Amino acid sequence: MLTKEQLIERKKGIGGSDVAAILGLSNYRDIVDVWKDKTADEVVEREENQKMRWGNILETPVADEYAIQSGNKSIASDVMLVHPNIPFMLANIDRFYQLPDGRRGILEIKTTSKHYMSGWKYDLPMEYYCQVQHYMWIAKALGLTQLDEAHVAILASGQEFTIVPVAFDNEYLKNAILTLGKFWNDHVVTRTAPEPTTGDQVEKLFSALADKEIEASKEVMLLVTNLAMSTAQRLEMEKREKELKSQIKLVMRDAELLTYDSDLILTWKEMTSNRLDQRALEKDYPELVAGYKKESSYRKMDVKIKAEG
Repeated sequence: MLTKEQLIERKKGIGGSDVAAILGLSNYRDIVDVWKDKTADEVVEREENQKMRWGNILETPVADEYAIQSGNKSIASDVMLVHPNIPFMLANIDRFYQLPDGRRGILEIKTTSKHYMSGWKYDLPMEYYCQVQHYMWIAKALGLTQLDEAHVAILASGQEFTIVPVAFDNEYLKNAILTLGKFWNDHVVTRTAPEPTTGDQVEKLFSALADKEIEASKEVMLLVTNLAMSTAQRLEMEKREKELKSQIKLVMRDAELLTYDSDLILTWKEMTSNRLDQRALEKDYPELVAGYKKESSYRKMDVKIKAEG
């Protein structure tokens, strides 16, 4: 868990966990998220969740297991590294591994789930790959490593241990460094937001100005027309789905399982859930509930034309 001081230091440059998002290769963050984080006046301290907590607890045992299985020495690192020529390129490296002959490389520790690993298209997700390449590049520039191969030690679901080697990728780094540098100089230093490329990014950057109006081009009008048609089709499909379920329920009555030629084709089972009765809670403890309410807002898109055909 990073301290507030460490979070402040991270705002001064691009760290390994920022790289994939800036390059558009992350499934969890994007370039706008990183820009807002780096240019925000306040430091947001993330509350430690169970995944983060156990990741911290298990880092040393995983590193110890790596040393046993690889025969290499594991050396902890707790200092933020700064590239000697590009001061906004930062690295918070977990550890180094050291061969018996004294040469060192990057050792990255990861704890995850078998389910998450099963969805990987390659040996590593791009978030990990970009992070490790960034660390190798900075450590090599500082003369801290002599090996062009990082090791990622992964513990999945607390029971499956894997060591994934990652070779230094010079071609990737050439392009990545240029893109990262442009992002920092053109957007963070100038506090100019990146041009949005997705609707999600637009929502992160712009709040609606009441009654502001723009004229649609023919291309945009076609988009709105197609959206109206798509919405109408979706509503019709939802209506059809409801009708089909109703007809099947009339047949099944109190049966849970539906078969055809002895093969199971559908289930209709009783499900139980415990939900908070907010209305009763607000009635009995209005002051308590008021203290936990948090206002939020979002932009709702409504199509004002009817679908044709």
